[in-house]
Amino acid sequence: MDVSDEMQRIADDDNPNELEKKKYLRYLISQGSMAKKRPELEKRWGQRQVSELIEEIESENKKPNPRKYYVSLKEPLDENF
Repeated sequence: MDVSDEMQRIADDDNPNELEKKKYLRYLISQGSMAKKRPELEKRWGQRQVSELIEEIESENKKPNPRKYYVSLKEPLDENF
């Protein structure tokens, strides 16, 4: 199943769950078509819920990426945790 097909299925769904709504909003933000679709979504899902989901997604996007830790397979890990 293609990503655009899945997003279209979520858009056509009358009552998607919250996870699907977040996934669809993330997709719209990444595609740059959020401004066009937002009024339609606010009518279907409610203005307050759409605003809350967008704020949540934007706050998740602002979080810094976790640091990467590399472990050598040749040297054993220190026992002093």
